[in-house]
Amino acid sequence: MMDYALDNANSVLDFIDKHTVDDYQFRDRAQSFLPKSALDMVTQREVIQHILAQDENVILSNDEHDALVERIYTKARKLFAICVMCGKAEYLKAMLDNGLTDNDLPLGKSKFGSLTRKGGFPNCFIAMQSYIETIFFIKDEFKKLDDGNSGGFSIPIHFDESKENMKGKGAFGEVWIIKIHPDQRSFSCETNDSDMFALKVTPNEGRERNYHSAMAGLDHPHLVKCLTSFTLGWKYYMVYDLADCDLESFICDNPRSGKVSDLSASWLAQQLSGLAGALRVVHNPGGSKFSSAKNLGVPSAIGERTGYIHDIKPDNILVFQKKDGTSWLRLSDFSCARVVDFVATISGNNRFSYKTNTKSGAPIYRAPESSEGATSRPYDMWSLGCVYLEILVWFIEGYQALLSFRASRKCQAYPHGPTDEGFYYETESGINILREPVVDKIECLSRRCEGGLKDIVDTIPSLLKIEPKERLDASQLVERLKHLGTGTGTRTEAGPSQTDLLPLLPPASFNLPTHASDSDSDSDSDFGGMGPTVKVIHPSDDST
Repeated sequence: MMDYALDNANSVLDFIDKHTVDDYQFRDRAQSFLPKSALDMVTQREVIQHILAQDENVILSNDEHDALVERIYTKARKLFAICVMCGKAEYLKAMLDNGLTDNDLPLGKSKFGSLTRKGGFPNCFIAMQSYIETIFFIKDEFKKLDDGNSGGFSIPIHFDESKENMKGKGAFGEVWIIKIHPDQRSFSCETNDSDMFALKVTPNEGRERNYHSAMAGLDHPHLVKCLTSFTLGWKYYMVYDLADCDLESFICDNPRSGKVSDLSASWLAQQLSGLAGALRVVHNPGGSKFSSAKNLGVPSAIGERTGYIHDIKPDNILVFQKKDGTSWLRLSDFSCARVVDFVATISGNNRFSYKTNTKSGAPIYRAPESSEGATSRPYDMWSLGCVYLEILVWFIEGYQALLSFRASRKCQAYPHGPTDEGFYYETESGINILREPVVDKIECLSRRCEGGLKDIVDTIPSLLKIEPKERLDASQLVERLKHLGTGTGTRTEAGPSQTDLLPLLPPASFNLPTHASDSDSDSDSDFGGMGPTVKVIHPSDDST
């Protein structure tokens, strides 16, 4: 039933004034707007009937009056509210007769037709329309906002560019903490009760826009979701759930995993397994139950496409703490992501890559085939194997041990080349080979871990294959680890502070393989029964 107070123009104006939001700011512009719930109240059919009936300048028969009310209610509720704010409800019929509806907002002076001669009405309308014409953000939808007419609408985002609101900055853009009015979005906020989100701002023609368009509808609990996006001027804006931090910061701030409450070995195993599932969705967008592209009007041909990220590293895995207190890991940052239509370019000159971004991803986590310029999904599998290994080092041995492990890997990436902390190197004879600290660490962790973490460790040799074709693909990895996602591991697991962790053993001697000594054995053991063989191939061998 209609609110009894909204029975005349003055009561409507008072209601609008009381409920207008005026404390939002998008960058350097103040945003004042009437939220959708309030707009719905003042544009009810009964309110429209009362206002028109009481306006002495609206002279219509009963049938004409009812017909106009219906036209306004179905096509011009926003126009009605703006005209009431201007005190000119009688002009609504002329606007509708001229073919104008809410879909034409915001209006420029050229749209008023014969009403242009009606004194200051067009100027008043243009000045008031931004209070009513407020952007409504729909999940998975892209909007192109007209910067030239940005004064004609409001953006219900509080985007304060104060230093404390910057979440991060990299080569491809900036991430800010923002607030979106709950009335002006179709999606909820999963991570906090304050309506806070993360807003990533990049150049308009960035790769992420192409990626989001091509892979629209993909969804997975361990994949960061672009909730909505829009362009304004030369910038591309993407809205995400607000993460607590990235994984690199998390492990740095928590150097001993055993001292973090609710952080168990089973939790970590399930999260790492979940990341594999998220990567499978990206690599096989049409073949996953998590794909919801059909709900977005995306052509079914998406099933024939494939994507890849090419920048998987601890910095680009985000840690979310949900409202129920549980923590969650998600793959993020698709600034280097591609679909099959795009060709990756690789650069490997930054030796401190786990702290940086490059157009082809972090060189520290680059795959061996990157030096040849032809990369695809196996590149991601290599990077994921690198991340698995580093996170397990942190969880079992601590952050200082991880820093030592990174330092121990430091050597020349190729003869007479720069030094970095990668996971392989090129020998004088042109052969790519795993670095010895990597091999030793896999063997050490496999001896120490049990349960789900042992299962994770034992997949790493199959991910760090020099030959791309020999690596597990995402679907195969998910199949190997699927029992972890449901918590059906066969062994009881605990954090590294518990007594069921196996004691640290000194690294066993291990001879790095050479091309001439590659084994043709079908054994599943690489490091004394711990996984498939790690082979070394010539860089000239084919890769995919």
